[in-house]
Amino acid sequence: MPLPIVLGHQGVGRIWRLGAGVPSDFSGNSLREVDTIAWSSNFPYGRCHWCVVAEERTLCEARKVCGVNQQFDDLSGLWEHGEAIYLQPGSAIFRVLTSCPPST
Repeated sequence: MPLPIVLGHQGVGRIWRLGAGVPSDFSGNSLREVDTIAWSSNFPYGRCHWCVVAEERTLCEARKVCGVNQQFDDLSGLWEHGEAIYLQPGSAIFRVLTSCPPST
């Protein structure tokens, strides 16, 4: 693994703004601004055997992993330890079901 590496790769937050064409999460649940989400720090290639046939995105040999093989100076990256982050197109996001109302 190239250094430096980001420790702690699980991210959880609240949607501030949805990009165009992002109606649902990775599992098909509808999304709206203010929803709580979790996301994967893996960005698979999306066209290999593991991504398409086996549907095992974590086995993709060409995937980029935030803080592991995706460089810090890549401004399109995912930086999970800030007040706000940008999730790249193709990010696997998952709506977190909660019984707590969103804060205003």
